[in-house]
Amino acid sequence: MIRKKPSRGTAFLIFSSRASPALFHGELGNLLHDKKWRPWDLKHKFFSAISYVLCGLFFAFNFILPQNTGAFLPDRIYVDVGKQAQVEFTLPIWASLSTSDGTELSVNGSPVSQGKTISLNQGLTIASDKAVDTELVIKLGNLFTLKRIQVTASDDIMLYPGGQSIGVAMYTKGALVVATGEFTNQNGEVVSPGKEAGLLPGDIVLMADGKEVKGADMLSSIISNRKEALSLRIIRQGEEQEISILPQMDASDNRYKMGLWVRDSTAGIGTMTFIDPKTMGFGSLGHAITDVDLREVLLLRTGEIIPATVFDVIPGQVGKPGELCGTFMENEKSAGTISKNTDFGIFGTANRILGNDAYDQPLPIAFQSEIRTGPCTILSTIDDGGVKEYDCEIVRINRQKNKSTKGLVIKVTDPRLLETTGGIVQGMSGSPILQNGKIVGAVTHVFINDPQRGYGVFIEWMLEELQNP
Repeated sequence: MIRKKPSRGTAFLIFSSRASPALFHGELGNLLHDKKWRPWDLKHKFFSAISYVLCGLFFAFNFILPQNTGAFLPDRIYVDVGKQAQVEFTLPIWASLSTSDGTELSVNGSPVSQGKTISLNQGLTIASDKAVDTELVIKLGNLFTLKRIQVTASDDIMLYPGGQSIGVAMYTKGALVVATGEFTNQNGEVVSPGKEAGLLPGDIVLMADGKEVKGADMLSSIISNRKEALSLRIIRQGEEQEISILPQMDASDNRYKMGLWVRDSTAGIGTMTFIDPKTMGFGSLGHAITDVDLREVLLLRTGEIIPATVFDVIPGQVGKPGELCGTFMENEKSAGTISKNTDFGIFGTANRILGNDAYDQPLPIAFQSEIRTGPCTILSTIDDGGVKEYDCEIVRINRQKNKSTKGLVIKVTDPRLLETTGGIVQGMSGSPILQNGKIVGAVTHVFINDPQRGYGVFIEWMLEELQNP
């Protein structure tokens, strides 16, 4: 039985010892039939349960929610002064937004410099009427930081669009090991000193016998008269290490050898993407130059770009990429020096602005928040007629928090380009992608099974790569 016993306005529950055990189950039933039980035991367990719930909420808001939020919120946002940048997402919560240094910034139409509570259900629309570089801090209830976003508002960044065919001549640091080989020594034994020393294809020999290796010929010269073991400093998968090797004499020519096939240079045809008129810095290709056999990114020592001409086209087919066949222009001086070879292209300093019949004036760039699916164009050179503009379509946008070369998927729709090349072919990498009068990216790769389609890299990533030391 249960009855209430009043005590100065407070109701206590008094449980009769005659109450049936069947009325109570589990821990509560045991507690109620414990002769040593006191009412505050139940209160203690109640507050313990509340503590666990609060700890769970603290963990969720402090760790789980911020991590999930960070998955679809970028680390950095660029916006043109006087215009808007949109971050599309849906998060059905209200959050407090402010700038870390009190800089004026508008988010979803409200100033947030000193803090403002805003719904995140419709994403973010960021704007500034002046050039700023600040940090936008998003908090939940002024307690938990969901995200910190670096916001840069600047005047239009103007670049000369490319599309010109360029020749690329590049010399690597050291000597790249392409393969190991065997030869017969003076004792009639088939040997491979390089393989026995542990050298692998893809290794880059930087130093030999304490001397800097400046090419394949220099490495051969150091080894050819070396009878004793010597030390090689190599780079393997980005890490330097020392390897000892004992050259042996080749019975066929009486020269000491290591049994290595090495390479120190490469050359090819690509497409210019842009030139910055303020710095004369250029970006091209949209992807790294790699070794033709190993597909390893080549470690740059020196390089240059030279105007090139296209004399033939091998059209692309399903399963077989096409190719632009070109050659360096005779009597043409270097158009610039290459200082970087990265996953986002080759970068350096141009000696002059290259001619462009399609666009002879700089164009503004568009950040990824401004790009939309739909019509676009590319600039490319596919014959001896110079740069031409071709119709394409942006069919997918992979908005990126971190840099990647596959931000856009484009489809060639121009009948002229389809008739000549079948779509995107090798040699067109670096062709600028334009939309609404702005440079939005560059062509990087063709789809092997659909030559009409290919990937593109956002122009902001290429520009950032050029500007980074």
